[in-house]
Amino acid sequence: MVRLHLQRTAMATLFEMWLLGEDMEHLAAVGEAAWDEILRIEKMLSRFDPAAETARVNRTAAAGPVLVDYELFAVLEDCLFWNKETQGAFDIGAVAGVSFAEAVRMDLSSRTVQFLDDRMQLDFGGYGKGYALDAAARILNQFAVGSALMHGGTSSVLAVGVQEDGTPWPVGVQDPFTREPRELRQIPLTNCGLSTSATFAPGAETSDLVDPRRAGPLDQRVACVVAAPTALEAEVLSTALLAMGKPRARKYLEGRTPLDLFQVLWIEQHEESSILNEIFPLPSSAVS
Repeated sequence: MVRLHLQRTAMATLFEMWLLGEDMEHLAAVGEAAWDEILRIEKMLSRFDPAAETARVNRTAAAGPVLVDYELFAVLEDCLFWNKETQGAFDIGAVAGVSFAEAVRMDLSSRTVQFLDDRMQLDFGGYGKGYALDAAARILNQFAVGSALMHGGTSSVLAVGVQEDGTPWPVGVQDPFTREPRELRQIPLTNCGLSTSATFAPGAETSDLVDPRRAGPLDQRVACVVAAPTALEAEVLSTALLAMGKPRARKYLEGRTPLDLFQVLWIEQHEESSILNEIFPLPSSAVS
């Protein structure tokens, strides 16, 4: 068994992969194919690259319906599903107070997207990395690489299979509010995604995450960690639950089915230390 480590920059962050297999040349070829898939998705979802399809939609959709690619239309439909599923807590609108569900008209028959508010801008920041990791995992599966650990910026992680010795991949939950690395807990993952969303970056004074209920930035130093069957689910839910706040998040989770596929941890900063609590448990069968 050999292990291949690859790292590249995409989506304005560092992505890393550790791939396990019997043939190094095969792993290298599959790894490159997985990177190509991540870059392809970045090209589709970026709002900063003028050549990206999302950037084109942001520039033109306020003027009238814009024809979009089948995949982007499906992504927007999925984002609309998650917006409704989380009662508006997950929203890909880049402007506070402009709701994606209310400001975007989608026509399936013509495959077009139109902005009903000229302030509307799409932002896949709480969606794209998870989507890209899941897509990369499908490439690995297609070419029979059954063991891998991948992350995008350390905040979105996907574990495929197990390590060389048959044990789960150990993934550390870091304190998001300290400049120096500090691990709060380690979670063993197998065929599972993990995502951390925090209201504030280390040293930041203003949050870049918005509370959809009051159309303003989140103001408490808290973070949400979600383990879920896919990287996408983990990323979407960590963002949405954080926007909900702990009491509403707990109530939302209690109403989800099936209940045994998710683990949710809540991190709160108290003075100079951070406290981690589990608010929704994941049975050991899902992580081992």
